[in-house]
Amino acid sequence: MIHIIGTCHSFQVWTDAIRNDESLDARKETIEAFESYLREVARLLKADTIAEEASDEWVAAHGHGAYSVAKGVATEMGTQHLFCDPDTGQRRAIALKVGEELRTHAMTVSKETGREWAEVHDTEMKKQFSTREVVWSERLEGCDPNNRSIIFLCGANHVDTFKAALDAKKTLVSIHCRDWTEGS
Repeated sequence: MIHIIGTCHSFQVWTDAIRNDESLDARKETIEAFESYLREVARLLKADTIAEEASDEWVAAHGHGAYSVAKGVATEMGTQHLFCDPDTGQRRAIALKVGEELRTHAMTVSKETGREWAEVHDTEMKKQFSTREVVWSERLEGCDPNNRSIIFLCGANHVDTFKAALDAKKTLVSIHCRDWTEGS
């Protein structure tokens, strides 16, 4: 079964700056709390795999010494870890707009339609959810999700849509935590 945990992406990555900069102590404490939570849930659920909406490229883009909290917990526990999100090249190959390309597209649509940029950006980003979620589910299929315990971390805004996509494929799935935030 896939156990979905929704969270904020900023909790998914450690960097040297977060670990060493005293001005970031509050963020450090939050990531430590999330890491502890994930470790406890992995033990409770006897997780075979910890997978996440992330890629090596996305983690590395966070700066010096960046590494995935989920990958660290999986390694510590001797559990498989899986990045499920397509990287920039893979996204382009399946016609997903990324980063600056998405921002520019949203700006163009905003100017053409007279709609607010933030609203357009949010709408255009959500249009891509289903395509990305198909990639995630395909990558998770190799982990035998109906017969193994898999934790899947994703942005809280994906929890319901990803669960629905997995339900449609007859994959056993539960929402373990809709939106983990500090103190959850």
